[in-house]
Amino acid sequence: MQATNSCPQRYVQDPPPRFRRRIDSPPVLRPKPSARPAAARFHPREWEDFGPLDGRSVLHLQCHNGVETIAFAQRGTARVTGLDFSEAGLAAARRNAEAAGVAVEFVAADVYDGVAALGGRTFDLVYTGRGSLMFLPDLGPGPRSWPRWWPPAAWPT
Repeated sequence: MQATNSCPQRYVQDPPPRFRRRIDSPPVLRPKPSARPAAARFHPREWEDFGPLDGRSVLHLQCHNGVETIAFAQRGTARVTGLDFSEAGLAAARRNAEAAGVAVEFVAADVYDGVAALGGRTFDLVYTGRGSLMFLPDLGPGPRSWPRWWPPAAWPT
């Protein structure tokens, strides 16, 4: 059985105008009085699933403006890296991390080239946001290489 993508290929290659405006406009985290704290970026069960983050390393795929990436840093993660192909998104992510006062590394690369872009580094937790996978037109060779980011001790036996 072949894996299929729920996002029509035409949306990836030629998004409708309303999505194109979103993609082309620079994303910015706008502070609002109702802005959710880091803990609220994820459901409490998700934080439980992640386990203790102190001293761990996290790789956030498709991080865009870094909001969830920053939440990991605010929760005490030792090393947080965000990866995204959008230079505009990463510029906003860097501004947002600076405004939040957290140290996060942001790397510009397509997720399919992520293993090479990160130079063989490993991470304790590899995360991609809810709904992000639908934007990947191919869940083949690139994503199949992602387990290389996990340290050997984390590999299933």
